[in-house]
Amino acid sequence: MILLWLCYVDDTFTAVHKDKIDDFHNHLNEQNTNIQFTKEIEENGKLPFPDSFISRDNNELQTTAYRKPTHTDRLLDKSSYMYNATSHKATTITTLTRPVKLIWDTLDSLRDESRYLEHVFDKNNYNTDFIR
Repeated sequence: MILLWLCYVDDTFTAVHKDKIDDFHNHLNEQNTNIQFTKEIEENGKLPFPDSFISRDNNELQTTAYRKPTHTDRLLDKSSYMYNATSHKATTITTLTRPVKLIWDTLDSLRDESRYLEHVFDKNNYNTDFIR
């Protein structure tokens, strides 16, 4: 029995009983040999999902920001003029700020992520007026 199934592009977040994980994973991979699923199992009640880190405490889910260990905070620099339209730079802002409004579930995590992004934008020469 699937307790939860969420999809984002080609990633799924699924909750099944821990004794059924392997059976369910095998079942999915038997459906179509051209489509094969990989799995990550939560560790200490935590699991990364695109752009977010989901933790479970007393069966309540909480979300915060997640970046891969290889993440560098390097963006398309605002001062870059060669072949980079202003619209591309604006899309950089939108792409990074939109999940903040959709994913994070507490005011503290929203505030922390907003501050972090302000630092990243500043580091990549984006000024406050452009960000707004």
